[in-house]
Amino acid sequence: RYMHVILFDGMCNVCDRMVNFIVKRDKENLFRFAPLQTGSGKLLADIYHVSVNKMDTVIYIRDSECFRKSTAVLKILGDLGGYWKLWLLFLVVPTCIRDLIYDSVSYYRYRIFGKKHALLIPPKQLRSKYID
Repeated sequence: RYMHVILFDGMCNVCDRMVNFIVKRDKENLFRFAPLQTGSGKLLADIYHVSVNKMDTVIYIRDSECFRKSTAVLKILGDLGGYWKLWLLFLVVPTCIRDLIYDSVSYYRYRIFGKKHALLIPPKQLRSKYID
C-alpha cells in the first residue's frame, strides 16, 4: 500500500474545505492528512526539505515523491481516480504558469475565505485520517 500524505495549513479555511472534499471522494481510503502546524506536519516537511515559514503551499507526499503547489493539487485529484484523473491533463501547462495561479489564490485566501483562530481538532470520524 502506498503512502499518500497531504500536508496543509491547518488555519486555512480553503485548506480545510480541500481536506473535506478529498475525504468525501477518497473511495480507496488512500489519503492521510497532517496540518503543517503540528509536529508530524513540520517533521515531514523538514524530511522533504520544504520550507513552511509562510504556510503558503499544500504538500503532497506520495511514496518518496514530494509535490508542491499546483502540481500537488493536480496529483491529488488524479489519485482520487475516476473522472478526477482528467485534471492531470493540466500538467502539460508549464509549472510556472500553474503556480502563478496557485500563488494568487494562496495570497488572497485568508482575505476571501477567512482564517481559523485556532488549530481545530479533527472530528471523531476523521481522526483516523490524520497523522499524529
